[in-house]
Amino acid sequence: MKKGKEDLVRALKDGIGEVEELMGEIKERLLQAAEGLRVEQDGEAFQRLSGGIENLRDLIDFFEQVKEGLTCLGDPSIPQERLLCWDRSVELFQEMLSAFERKDWITVADIIEYELKPVLEAGREGLREINLSLKG
Repeated sequence: MKKGKEDLVRALKDGIGEVEELMGEIKERLLQAAEGLRVEQDGEAFQRLSGGIENLRDLIDFFEQVKEGLTCLGDPSIPQERLLCWDRSVELFQEMLSAFERKDWITVADIIEYELKPVLEAGREGLREINLSLKG
């Protein structure tokens, strides 16, 4: 393997390893925000939600970078289709934003719990599989 590809594989593996761990924390923070939105719409729930949304934006950017890196590697044995779950996330963000603007906190909480949570879990599992299939 050439030096450039070795560096790319190392960067992908390191980044994926870090983000995979963080995804569990992000999911828990969002679920806590959802619970707070259902019970009492206090500042803490909105702070968690705001932080979670910011984390989700960063995750989407990260997944795009991983897709680019995998494309550069050109290794067909790496299961890139596992990243497709993130294509739906943009749609979920739009639904969440619409519900947020309407101050429909129950819908925001439902989207987090029933739609976003499975996307995060699938994304985390996909990263784990990709990381295992990266050689280096």
